[in-house]
Amino acid sequence: MLKIWFLTFLLLFGILPFQIVKCQGNFNTSNFITIRKSDQSDSILVYTPFGLTRKNNVHYIDRKQILNINKENVQVICKETGTILQEYKVQKVNDLRTKKDFTFSEVKSNNGWITYAWCMIYYLNPDPIDYFSTRWIVPSPPKESAGQVLFLFNGLVGSDSVARHIVQPVLQWGVSAAGGGPYWAICNWYVTKNKTFCDSLIIVNPGDTLKGIIELTGKSGNQFNYNSSFEKYSHISGLHVNNLPELTNPFEALEVYNVNDCSEYPIDEKIRMFDIHIMNNGLYLPLSWQVINKDTSCGQFTEVINGDSKNGIVEIHFHTPYSIDNFDEIHIYPNPVNNYLHISPDKSLNNCRIELYNNYGKLMQNWFYEFLDYEFNISFENYKPGQYYIKFYYDNKTHTFKIIKI
Repeated sequence: MLKIWFLTFLLLFGILPFQIVKCQGNFNTSNFITIRKSDQSDSILVYTPFGLTRKNNVHYIDRKQILNINKENVQVICKETGTILQEYKVQKVNDLRTKKDFTFSEVKSNNGWITYAWCMIYYLNPDPIDYFSTRWIVPSPPKESAGQVLFLFNGLVGSDSVARHIVQPVLQWGVSAAGGGPYWAICNWYVTKNKTFCDSLIIVNPGDTLKGIIELTGKSGNQFNYNSSFEKYSHISGLHVNNLPELTNPFEALEVYNVNDCSEYPIDEKIRMFDIHIMNNGLYLPLSWQVINKDTSCGQFTEVINGDSKNGIVEIHFHTPYSIDNFDEIHIYPNPVNNYLHISPDKSLNNCRIELYNNYGKLMQNWFYEFLDYEFNISFENYKPGQYYIKFYYDNKTHTFKIIKI
C-alpha cells in the first residue's frame, strides 16, 4: 500500500520522466540530466538552439527511438519494433510563438545567433553532404553566472515548403529546455518550426575536447536520413531523424540568451572550431564560407581561419581580449588554468621562443616558432597545482606571465 501511495505521489507532482515508453533505453544517470515532466501550459517558455519556445513544444528522444518526418507530422518510432509511439503536427507558423509572448528583455538585439559562419557548396547540384564534423575544446566558465544561456555548435540546415530543419550537436552553458545549470553540457537537437526534439544532456568539463558529428545515414529520392552525435558519447546519446529534406548548409555558431554584461561570456577570448570536415562519399566538397556578426557590443565576431572542407578552422570570439598587466600583444587564458592554457598572439611574433618554468625556476617545456601568428594550447593536465611562469622572447623583446595551476 505504501509503494502504491508513493508512486501516485511521483506521478501527481511530475517527478517521473515525462515520456515513458516500452523501448526507452536504460541510461546511467550519474553523468547526465534528462528532461522532466513537461508542464502542458503553453505559457511556460524555454530556451532551445532555435530560440525561445513553449515548453510543451519540446520533446525528449531516447536513443532507442528515431524521428520520422511524415508530411507535416513528426513521428517518434521505436527502433526495434517500428511502432509509432507519438506523433506531433508541425504547424505552418512563422514563429515559435506569438509576439505577445515576448517580453522586452527577451528580444534584445544580443539574443539569438549573434555571430556565426555558414557555407555553401560550389556546385549548382552538388552531391549531398554525408559527413560534417567539428572539434572544439570546452571553454572556461563565464566570469559571472547570471542566468545566461550560451549555445556553441556545428549544425546542418535545410528547408522544404513547410519548415526549416536543423540537426545539431550542441554545447550549452545554463538552463535550456533540455535541463542544465551553471556548467557546460552537451546535447543533440533536431528543431523545426514549433517542434523541438533533443536527447539526454551530458555534463562536460572545461578543457574536454568535443567532436560533433552529423552523418547522412540513408536516402530515398528527395528524402534524407541524418544522425547527430558526439564522438566518445555515442554509446549513451545520439539523435536520428528520417525523411528530412536535404540539409545543404553547414554552420559554426554562437547563440546566446539573457546576456546582460560582457562578463557573462566565457573568460576565454575565443573558441576555435577546428578539424572541420565536410564530405561526400569520402571526397571533400568545394565550398565558400560567409560570416555574419549580428552583435559586436562585447567585441564578438567570427573569423574563418582555414576555409577548406578538410581540416577547416573557424574562430568565434566572445569578447574583446582581457589584457594581463595592460599587455596586449599576447593573450593568455584561462588564468588560473586547469587543463589547457591557450596562447593567442595579437600579431605575428618573429623568432619567438617560449619557456615554461615552475615556481622553483626549473624549465618544464620550451618551444620555438619562426613565425607565431596563430593560437596554440599548452597542456597543464599533468602539472601539480601551484605557480608557474611562461616567458616569451621575440622581436628583441621579453615578456613574462605568472600562471596559476589549480
